[in-house]
Amino acid sequence: MSEQIMSLSQIMRARIDSMNSISQNITNVNTPGYKSIKSSIDSSSFNRMLNDSSSEIITTSKVDRSNGTLNVTNRPLDIAIIGDVWLGVKKSDKIYLSRNGSMTVNADGHLATKSGLPIIGENGPIELNNTHELNIMSDGTIIQNDENIGKITLYSIEDDSKLIPIGDGLYKPSGEISIASSYQIAQGALEQSNVDTGAEMVSLMETTRQIESVQRAIATYNELLNVGINQVGK
Repeated sequence: MSEQIMSLSQIMRARIDSMNSISQNITNVNTPGYKSIKSSIDSSSFNRMLNDSSSEIITTSKVDRSNGTLNVTNRPLDIAIIGDVWLGVKKSDKIYLSRNGSMTVNADGHLATKSGLPIIGENGPIELNNTHELNIMSDGTIIQNDENIGKITLYSIEDDSKLIPIGDGLYKPSGEISIASSYQIAQGALEQSNVDTGAEMVSLMETTRQIESVQRAIATYNELLNVGINQVGK
């Protein structure tokens, strides 16, 4: 009986992982460039667990890299990235990836994310004094007052399972990344998140019901186990 409870507990943990992904997606529905996370249970590990309760269920998370819709803002420091590529952001001397093209100028005068993290340029941080007469070309080259002041570096990553969301529209690459060459940048626009709110709400309700069902099953098995122990003790 305890083996059945262990199996149900694993299923519960897997569904909670799915719930966490759904909650993160819904929270970031209005975050520009956010890519939704899809969690799933590895079927082979699930089948192993059915035959051996000591085996663990493996859950996998995958970033949906499909494009979101474009929203024209006409703001000079807003960019929409067209192509399966990512902005590079420097944080604690490490490179993180983002699709959030809503940029600003930080306290150091560098092109940065809204939270102030510098955007990686071809030759390091890109210095901006203001946004007057600022043009961002389709290849990421920045022209200000007819002068080339830098170029935004974009990155590509082959395996989307190697992207780990860390919040604030940032993703930590656990796999190899490379400098991208095929893409387009549209100034004065933002890519919206690709979260399908309706689908996420349906998944939320289904996952909630599944968790509640497992909770009831665990409670029932636990009650039966206690009854059996009490009967043996008489």
